[in-house]
Amino acid sequence: MIEGLCQILKNKENAIALVDSILEKVDANNNGSIDYSEFIMANMEIEELNNQQQIEMAFKMLDKDNNGIISIEEIKNAFQVQNDENSINAIYEIINDVDNNNDGQVE
Repeated sequence: MIEGLCQILKNKENAIALVDSILEKVDANNNGSIDYSEFIMANMEIEELNNQQQIEMAFKMLDKDNNGIISIEEIKNAFQVQNDENSINAIYEIINDVDNNNDGQVE
């Protein structure tokens, strides 16, 4: 592993530091190796982080005025919703599903 990282990082010290850093973060029982359960946990944490980043990206795409709130107007504009009753009702249903404080917005 170190040899492969040395080729990528062009420096043995950097490769060793990277491996040590990974072990420090993933090796929960501090036995100097990563066992299967530690590997699975690390991958789950990475997946959760990736999911969180995707959610934040989607939120920012909808929050056009960058105020930390997605309004009904921002949703209508993002999805080019017409002002017909069915479309507006669908937006209200979506917002009601995720609106924790019942203010008609997503925070």
